[in-house]
Amino acid sequence: MVGVSACGSSESVASNGPVATTIVATPATDSQRAGVTTTLASPIGALVRDQNGALLEGAPVAWAVLSGGGSVSLGISASAANGEAATVWTLGRTAGVQRVTATLVSGVSDTIIAIGTAGAAAVFALVDGDNQTVTVGQTSAPLQVRALDQYGNVVPSLAVTWSTTAGTLSALQNTTGTNGVASVTLQPAMGAQVVTARLATGASLTFNVRGQ
Repeated sequence: MVGVSACGSSESVASNGPVATTIVATPATDSQRAGVTTTLASPIGALVRDQNGALLEGAPVAWAVLSGGGSVSLGISASAANGEAATVWTLGRTAGVQRVTATLVSGVSDTIIAIGTAGAAAVFALVDGDNQTVTVGQTSAPLQVRALDQYGNVVPSLAVTWSTTAGTLSALQNTTGTNGVASVTLQPAMGAQVVTARLATGASLTFNVRGQ
């Protein structure tokens, strides 16, 4: 009698777990506004999903400032049970759009933006229009001033009050534009006159215009 031995084999099947596949900036924390060098009111976040589209907990996310010169409180943070990883962002000195990237281990990333707004006017300067001689009945070239914050960012929407010792100004009050500049023109009287531009802080500048 010949015995036949049957050999049974078992196959080990590897089960792949969830893998961090996509990352998207959390809409509610994107595009916040704050003054330059200040911390955003809310932490910024990014949602991590696995290969099946489910929100994923425990995925490491690396945070890096892409532009604007600010800083984040955490260089790496893990996604929470709701799939969101978060960090606190302090803006840099540059007014306008600043950017931070949120990156998965795989290299997949998304960008979060914030808008830095200029600080209070620290510099109030003449741009153009001083020392003009204008024919009476004609209009001067624009008398221009510019406002900048302490970091050199232009300060828009800043009220400027204008006055003159003689002649007629095109406006007695206006505001700086997106380039930080405010301007008026003058229809001079005969002789010398002084035009003054003044901020609410008391800072002032003068232009000399002579009518002939």
